[in-house]
Amino acid sequence: MRSAFRLLGAGETTPGSLRRPPAQMNRMLTVLACSSMLIGTQDMWNRTVINEHNHAIVVMLYYGSIIVLGVLGLSVRTRRAMTIVDGSVLAVAALECVNRFYTVTAAKPPATANSTHVYYGTDEGSLIHMAAKTLLHGGHIYGTQWPQIFQMFHVGTTPLMNGGAATGLDYPPLGPIFTSVPMALGLSHPPAGIAATAMLVLASLVMFLLLPVAWRPVAVIVCYGFGWLPNYAEMGYPGCMELPFLLVVVAYWQRTGRGGRLGRWGVVQAACLGIACCLHQLTWFLAPFLVVGMFMIRRGEMPARDAARVVGRYVAITAGVALVINLPFILQGPKPWLQGVLAPMLQKAIPSGQGLVGISYYFRSGSGDLSLYSDAGLLLGRRCCCCSWCSRGGWGWLSR
Repeated sequence: MRSAFRLLGAGETTPGSLRRPPAQMNRMLTVLACSSMLIGTQDMWNRTVINEHNHAIVVMLYYGSIIVLGVLGLSVRTRRAMTIVDGSVLAVAALECVNRFYTVTAAKPPATANSTHVYYGTDEGSLIHMAAKTLLHGGHIYGTQWPQIFQMFHVGTTPLMNGGAATGLDYPPLGPIFTSVPMALGLSHPPAGIAATAMLVLASLVMFLLLPVAWRPVAVIVCYGFGWLPNYAEMGYPGCMELPFLLVVVAYWQRTGRGGRLGRWGVVQAACLGIACCLHQLTWFLAPFLVVGMFMIRRGEMPARDAARVVGRYVAITAGVALVINLPFILQGPKPWLQGVLAPMLQKAIPSGQGLVGISYYFRSGSGDLSLYSDAGLLLGRRCCCCSWCSRGGWGWLSR
């Protein structure tokens, strides 16, 4: 474990170094973190100052704490004191994130005959919620559709090219598993939001510990500054749940497998990559680049066979962890499971943005023939690639 402590920056906090003046970069980042926290709570102040005076008082205390911590960040004289200030900034930001979640979710309107008192801002959190509920009742979370989420949670749809909408679980199974914990405890607030917010707080702590001492305020800026990630966590977005595991995976990844051995830290990183793969498909696109980069670095230090062996052990641990988590759902139904986890790549959701697709969908209420836009784009690309006139520079006049 000594190598892990070195990664966490323990070597930078010797008794002699703690009495030295803080780095100017550390002071600058601490003030920037405080500024981002002030900007990120502007909407909270506007939300609470009129009707929720108790929460407004909490926001006022939060503002005062930020100002005090910002002044201390500019005035403390030792690195030990600066570390305490940075830790306090992180703690205050985490408490405000929890207060934000409670305030936003508690301010929702009461339930009606066709709705529930649990609300989400997007259909992602709603689908995770329904999957967790189905999981607790012993049902199958893949292959089950929940079209009632749009009336229950008052969320928008994810429109598909065939004119329908996504009403099933389109994510790996660990998000509903995490969500089922607060749901089983009977917590009244959105359980998917609770799980995502808790993982965001954990991610901030992990980033704070993994960063070099002078760079630790970056954890506050990234996780809490400007209020972006807390807003996603409130909606139960599963991407927030994978953050602490991805942070462990990418922290000093270039050292993984050095000397031909994974070591304990390398095994932990591989296991965290397997867990992250079971939370969101974003990790699937990161993993190949990570593995190839790891092999290339190790290939520069040792023969290709040894580099492939250590990277192979890393991949085997990752795949084993992912298989263990997914195995119960694979046994329930391999085809529904495969269709569910691959849905973001195969379901042909309508892309967001501006263009002809948006005109057809938003102005004319959609169509089952929107996939023709994709077919037209493929035909145009194929035509341009195969056109001999283009290959001879027929469009060269455009560059003149």
